[in-house]
Amino acid sequence: MKSDGIHIALVDDHSIFLDALEKYLDKTPEFKTFFKSTSAEDLIQFLRNDEGESIDIILLDIKMKGMSGLQCLDILKDEFPEIKVIIVSMFHESPFINEAIQKGAMSFIPKDIDSKILISAIKSVHEHGYYVYDELSKHLVENLEVLQSQKAFIDPINRITKTEFHVLQYLCQGYTAQEIGNVLYNSKRTIEGHRQRLLDKTESKNTAALIAWAFREGIVR
Repeated sequence: MKSDGIHIALVDDHSIFLDALEKYLDKTPEFKTFFKSTSAEDLIQFLRNDEGESIDIILLDIKMKGMSGLQCLDILKDEFPEIKVIIVSMFHESPFINEAIQKGAMSFIPKDIDSKILISAIKSVHEHGYYVYDELSKHLVENLEVLQSQKAFIDPINRITKTEFHVLQYLCQGYTAQEIGNVLYNSKRTIEGHRQRLLDKTESKNTAALIAWAFREGIVR
């Protein structure tokens, strides 16, 4: 976070929604809308000129004129991997969610969701690198399955155990280590050990990267 708060970029081709979103976010003291545009191309140009140093989080629509949000995610992942992205879209069916997560989005928020959830999402993504709310966690769990044919499970060094898979499921639901321990009747320390082994086996830097790995490797349909 910058010294004057979390710097946010807003990109949506509906200008009325964009303006309303900016006004709402600006009511939160720690948020600062640093850039807004109706064009993903404008965002990329701004970041390239600025080298991405001004922005912490991007709220990005999926379907826009010109470059789509999904196309924009590809560029962001390649050129500005340190910037965290939350998709905010009216198109929140499974295929859109799957592809957005695969491309590096840290969360996926429907436009008609309670505004308080959006505030929580921004704070959580900034602090923890991901945010999973009830409906998104339901989607993730319903689509999470182990594919034994995947190379990560064939290699004995990288094989994920049944317990580790259960831990991964709960992580996708946004559970903390303590909460997972309560469900699985294990200590917080034991769960943290399972999480660390998952990170090591998948070469993931953090929990958000671990969840993204699950999508990339085909564990999520």
